Amino acid sequence: MEGSHHFSSEPPREGFEPLLQQYVAELPNRAEAIASALEAGDASQTEGVLHQLAGSLGLYGYRRLEGMFRAVLARLRMGEALPALSSEIERLRQELSRVRARPAL
Repeated sequence: MEGSHHFSSEPPREGFEPLLQQYVAELPNRAEAIASALEAGDASQTEGVLHQLAGSLGLYGYRRLEGMFRAVLARLRMGEALPALSSEIERLRQELSRVRARPAL
């Protein structure tokens, strides 16, 4: 409708599919960034990668994964040691590497 305004919190979907496909194609690299940070034992780098992914997963509609990432991120920020979270972070990395399809919006 001409002159109408878009007040929804949902972004317009036209042109979204190519961005989503590119994002999904890059997820294996992001999963590797998690593995590298975890292997290095770098809590700050791990936190940064988890934070970045939590935000982008939510933006692209992967709400369940976003919640999982945010939960582990919160525990890390509350001071839980990286070694104590390593198995959960590894599980997140594995979940991320399985993402191949469009999320349910």
